[in-house]
Amino acid sequence: MAIVMYHRLIAKSQTWVWVNKQRMEHKNREDGNISALTDERLERLQSIGFRWAKRRGQVRWDEKYDELIQYAAKLGNCHVPTKFKENTALGRWVST
Repeated sequence: MAIVMYHRLIAKSQTWVWVNKQRMEHKNREDGNISALTDERLERLQSIGFRWAKRRGQVRWDEKYDELIQYAAKLGNCHVPTKFKENTALGRWVST
């Protein structure tokens, strides 16, 4: 069992390295630098929905914005209390 887990960990690690390499090559390409990412490879990755950046911050912002829209639809305003019991994270997000 430990050997199987080790091999899975190595495979995930190698995939992570490869994904980051593609992101680096994409950035080089966007910046006008030499890149190993050809047009064909770019198109193939884009065709499967490859994410060029982690964009956690943007995803989180979009989620909170959607929650704020729901709040406004329900209560008629965007004045979310900082300590809003139903969603304390939304209250903190609005106050910052």
